[in-house]
Amino acid sequence: MGEVMGDDIESGSRPAYGSRSDDFAENGICRVDKTKFLRPLLMGTGSVAAFTRPHGFGKTFVMSMLRDFLMIDPENPGSTKRQERIFKGLEIMEDRNLCAEFMGRHPVIMISLGSFAGRSFGEALGNLAAAVSELARGFGFLGRSARLRSLDRRTLRTLMDTKALLEEKHRIILKNALVSLIPMLFRHFGRRVFVIVDDYDVPLVVARQN
Repeated sequence: MGEVMGDDIESGSRPAYGSRSDDFAENGICRVDKTKFLRPLLMGTGSVAAFTRPHGFGKTFVMSMLRDFLMIDPENPGSTKRQERIFKGLEIMEDRNLCAEFMGRHPVIMISLGSFAGRSFGEALGNLAAAVSELARGFGFLGRSARLRSLDRRTLRTLMDTKALLEEKHRIILKNALVSLIPMLFRHFGRRVFVIVDDYDVPLVVARQN
């Protein structure tokens, strides 16, 4: 990675993300142990970190590693069984203090803006709605949360519906998707929410080309 700069409603499964080679938790792949980057990421970057390396330098891999390290189990908050399995034998497991503070303790939103790109505004908007609804469906367990308001639940149902998001009356909900999901997750878990955005520049590059 190089240096770090900066700073259905019943569904609760983790959204699929990344290709085989980019997904940290994918089995059967030979990788380099980059878990040593977790400490400077979590302890030394402030509130925002930007990875400014070229394509192919492992940024998505490191982001998925960060997600898998932090991600709380919605069915069993506090459990670290998944992390203990996929990080077994890696350097980060020797850092007991960091693991106790962060491992499996935080809700995580991870989304790639690369999927938003389109050859026209309409195509890009459709791709955006589809990506947001897929993301929201991964947090379907929030629909059962006693800590959320009725307005939150209505917003969540709309976010999970691609067709509804494309209606003019719901455009503001699509626009504010992350602004809505972050406080929902915070209210439900009572813990800091991490947002990981990949390929942030792709929509602008494609729009300029078209």
